[in-house]
Amino acid sequence: TQRSYIMLAVVFLAIIVDRPAISLRNLALAALLILILQPESAIQASFQMSFMAVMGLAAFFEYWNRPKPEQEYRIESRKVYYARKFYKIALASILTTLIAGSFSSIPAAYHFGRLAPYGVLANGLAIPVISLAVMPFAVLSVVLMPLGLEAWPLTVLGKGLEMVLSISDHVAALPGAQRVIPQVPLASAIALALGASILCLASRQAKYAGGVLLVAGLVLAQFNGFPDLLIERTAANTAFRNGSGELVFASPHKGRFAAEKWLQANGEEIPFKQAAARAGWTCEARSCRSEIKGKMIGYFLDEEGVQPACTGLDIIIAAYPLRGACRSVPTRIDRFDVWRMGSHAIVIKGGTTAVTTARGLSGNRPWVVVPEPRKKLALTR
Repeated sequence: TQRSYIMLAVVFLAIIVDRPAISLRNLALAALLILILQPESAIQASFQMSFMAVMGLAAFFEYWNRPKPEQEYRIESRKVYYARKFYKIALASILTTLIAGSFSSIPAAYHFGRLAPYGVLANGLAIPVISLAVMPFAVLSVVLMPLGLEAWPLTVLGKGLEMVLSISDHVAALPGAQRVIPQVPLASAIALALGASILCLASRQAKYAGGVLLVAGLVLAQFNGFPDLLIERTAANTAFRNGSGELVFASPHKGRFAAEKWLQANGEEIPFKQAAARAGWTCEARSCRSEIKGKMIGYFLDEEGVQPACTGLDIIIAAYPLRGACRSVPTRIDRFDVWRMGSHAIVIKGGTTAVTTARGLSGNRPWVVVPEPRKKLALTR
């Protein structure tokens, strides 16, 4: 809402000073003002989606409304005239939806792993209702409020909103209306966003580079380096990818929130309970074992007063502090490790194991919370 308000304020200011209302310069001014007030908006999905969409629309309408060469005057009937006008309005509406949806889908796919292929259909049905039954009666209700006559336009407004919601529900219920895709790699998202920006902002000669970057981004999207093993931030659950690229969970109950996010990032649109029923872990009591790419994995939930069986393990994950146990295991991740570094991701390639942590990716920045041991906190007090 704040971004929309600033952008509309810039547009109306442009109208007052007799400048083009919808232009890429106005968009740049609005983005600059928002980033000065809220610099953290640059990494937020809402900022990226809204400005990518408006950038595409502004560039499109600058091209659409460009001065055209004079054409020979021709006499046409009123029916032909209105039919041509209707065709242009319908074409502009469809292209507007396609452009806004395509440009905003780049950050949406990266942040949420979802695409809405029926956006054109939903907008095509909803926009006429909004234009005829929602916005005019919203304005009329405000005008009539001082006279106490706002009830009837608000009634029409409410019916229009109910119709828009009904259209949304029906389109969302269509098969494949919400497509879940695997998480887009960062390099792919950057290439797609940069390519789209070059197409909108650069000169005609440089637009070819934007097209090349878009193609490169689509190619890079196919190489999603999803980890082989994932560990929840409290070690309450862990999962590995099987040969079919599906996630197999060690616990069918623990770490449900993280598990659902992992499934979404992996492009799986199934409930956690269904995914947790997959075979792949051999569990006894409170411990599980599995083999991934030639590496033996051991997952232990409780200490149970005895040392875990570490023999033959290459990776051990424990939801409790291992302390001095299992020092012979090459990769050890216990409760203290996830407490200090957050969730872990492990990639197994060529017999080697690479470990990535959430806090390691966050870096040493002022806003990153670093946990302090209880003993150290006691001494500072």
